[in-house]
Amino acid sequence: MLSTDKIYLTKRNNGIYYAGQKINGRIRWRTTKATTKSDAFLFIKTFDIKAEDKAVVPTLSQYLTVVLLQANNLREQTVGIYNRALKSFIQVLGDKPLNEYTVTDIEKFKSFHVERGISPHTVNIFFRVGKALFNKAIRQDIIQTNPFSKSESIKVQYKSPQYLSKDELRKIISFAKTKMLKDIILFAAFTGMRISEILNLQWKVVDLEKKQLVVSNSDDFVTKSGRERIIPLNDTVVEILSARFDAGRKYVFGKLNDTILSRIYVSHQFKNCVRKARMSEEIHFHTLRSTFAVLCLSTGTDIFTVSKLLGHSGVQVTQQHYASVMPNLLHEAVQRMKI
Repeated sequence: MLSTDKIYLTKRNNGIYYAGQKINGRIRWRTTKATTKSDAFLFIKTFDIKAEDKAVVPTLSQYLTVVLLQANNLREQTVGIYNRALKSFIQVLGDKPLNEYTVTDIEKFKSFHVERGISPHTVNIFFRVGKALFNKAIRQDIIQTNPFSKSESIKVQYKSPQYLSKDELRKIISFAKTKMLKDIILFAAFTGMRISEILNLQWKVVDLEKKQLVVSNSDDFVTKSGRERIIPLNDTVVEILSARFDAGRKYVFGKLNDTILSRIYVSHQFKNCVRKARMSEEIHFHTLRSTFAVLCLSTGTDIFTVSKLLGHSGVQVTQQHYASVMPNLLHEAVQRMKI
């Protein structure tokens, strides 16, 4: 008899429960022929999955359920992306056993979303999630081939990054209603930190004497890359933090009750400032991160250092994002040379 703590139980769209057990690194699925969880558990107690010769390949939704159960260290945002990708795949292709998806299915999925105006960037995120999921299934010997391997992500033509001049930054800040919002905008432009990193920033990782802070993981927050990085602070940022410092509080930019500000709220407030300044609708809070990068590059900071400050996975990511602005910055640097 099998130990139930080693068995996964999931319900398919047909209302039938299936039991899965990991055997020699491979998850084997069997139908319990039960439509209630209680009957399914009775099946598990009296039936040995190993006794069956032929394994039932899990459906896409079943496999994702198991993957998420096994990966307790996944960030909430990552789980959300996996679930969105799954919902999207099933919407277009149906919830089929993993070995029944084909290259034609993958091409159909991409075309479906592109024709409906979904951004190639979003489609490519879903594509990468699907490819990673199927590769994991291959490593676990659940399937033999990955239909994504014979398909390619959509070619995306990168636009020049939107960034602000110092005058534009001042203009936007002038429309900020609160000191908190002004501080957050300036802080973002002079540190290059992502909005989630800023809103989750805690005083315990800020060192005003050394003029630096650590973008770090915590019980409530994990950085995008999962890695920590040190951010040096210029005088403007030190002044902002010194004025805000309160040893009794947890978050640098928290609410009055010392809880985290809403990301949506801050983004909307920033967008309101942009609109009042009558500036481009393409300017978003993330533009402040690009502004930081361009400011660094324009003052002669090398691309490797900028990449480290931004927390990119590699310098090639930074080069790809800012390749279009590099020639102008290099030209300006040369023109500043004097004898």
